[in-house]
Amino acid sequence: MTQYGDGMMDNIKTRIEVNHAFDVAKLFLSIMVIAIHMNPFGVEPALRVAQSANFWIHQWFCRIAVPLFFVMSGFLLYSKSNFKNFDTTYTKKYFKHILKLYLLWSLIYFPLALIQILRDSNGISHGILQYISRFIFAGSYRHLWYLNAILPSICLISFMLRKGITPKRIVLISFAFYVLGLLGDGYYGLTAPLIKIPLAEKIISTYYNVCGTTQNGMFFGLFFLSLGMYFSQVKINISAKKALLLFIFSMALLACEVFIITKFKIAKDYGIMLCTVPAAGSCFLFLNSLRLKDRKIYNRMREASSFIYYSHIWIGWIVSNTLSLINDNLKNTPVYFLLTVIFSIVASAMVSVLKKRFSWIKIFM
Repeated sequence: MTQYGDGMMDNIKTRIEVNHAFDVAKLFLSIMVIAIHMNPFGVEPALRVAQSANFWIHQWFCRIAVPLFFVMSGFLLYSKSNFKNFDTTYTKKYFKHILKLYLLWSLIYFPLALIQILRDSNGISHGILQYISRFIFAGSYRHLWYLNAILPSICLISFMLRKGITPKRIVLISFAFYVLGLLGDGYYGLTAPLIKIPLAEKIISTYYNVCGTTQNGMFFGLFFLSLGMYFSQVKINISAKKALLLFIFSMALLACEVFIITKFKIAKDYGIMLCTVPAAGSCFLFLNSLRLKDRKIYNRMREASSFIYYSHIWIGWIVSNTLSLINDNLKNTPVYFLLTVIFSIVASAMVSVLKKRFSWIKIFM
C-alpha cells in the first residue's frame, strides 16, 4: 500500500534499518485485500463448502491485512521521531502526500462511484449526498477508506505527541476509541439495549446515516497507527519463533471470536474485533524480528503492493465485465478472483517498468 511504496517512506528507510520482511509481507497482504473484496471460491449458492471457505477467508484469515498496514505505517512514520521535542515537519509533508493520493484515486474511481449515484434507489440527490458523506467520513470508494482513515489518525497522534502525551498513553486512549468502534461493528449486537432508549437510538442512527461505519480513522486507524508508533519507540525483545507461535495462537483465538459473534448474531460486520489486536501485533513483531538480505526484488514487491491495492477494484470491474461477455456465469467462479489477482500483479509490474522512463507515474503510489 501507499505508505510503503512511495518515495516519502523510502526516505524514512534511509534513516532506519531496512526490513525487507515488511516488503514481502505487503505484497501478500495486498492480495489478501483482494480476497476480502471478492470471493476466492466463487459465489455458487449450491456449493456450501465454497461459501463457508469464502466466509472464513473474508472474516477471519484476511482480516489482519489492513491492521498490519496501519501498524507498519505507524512504525515507519515515527521510527526516528524525537518524542520529547516532537517536530511535525515530516508528518505534515506525509499528510499532504496521503491527501494528494486520496484525491487522485478518488478521481480515478469516480466513474464507478457515479454509477452507484445514478443507481441509488432513493434518487440521484440522495446518491450525491451519500457520496459526499462517504468521501469525508468513510472513504470515497470501497478500499480508499484506508487513506481516508490515515489522515485524521496522523493529525490526532501528532497533536497528542505535541502536547507531551506519552506513546503508551496514546495507545491506551486510542484503544478506548477502538472499543467504542467495536460496539459499532463486531459487537454491535451488544448495543441492542441502547437502541431501546429514544435519545441513544437517535444518536446512533444519525451517526450511521452520516458516517456509515465505525471502521474509520477515529475508531480503527488511530489505534493501529498508534500501536506502530509505540513499537517504533519501545524495543520488545522477542524471538521470531516465539512471535510466530504467539501469532498462530492469536489467529486461533480470532477464529473462536468470529465463530462466537456469528453464532450469537452479535456482529454487524467483522472489521473490528478484539483478537485482531494481538494477531496484528504479534504478526508485526514476527516480521520485525526477521532480517532478509538486500535484494532489488524486495523494492519491486514494495512498489507492486501499493499499485495492486489501489488498482485491483478497477481491474476486477474490467475482468468481471469481460467475463460476462464470454459467459455470464464465469464471474461467479474462482476464475474471476484468480484473473483479478494475475492482472493486478501484471499491471503493477508494467507500472514499475514504466516508472523508470516516466517519473510522473510515481504519483499513483
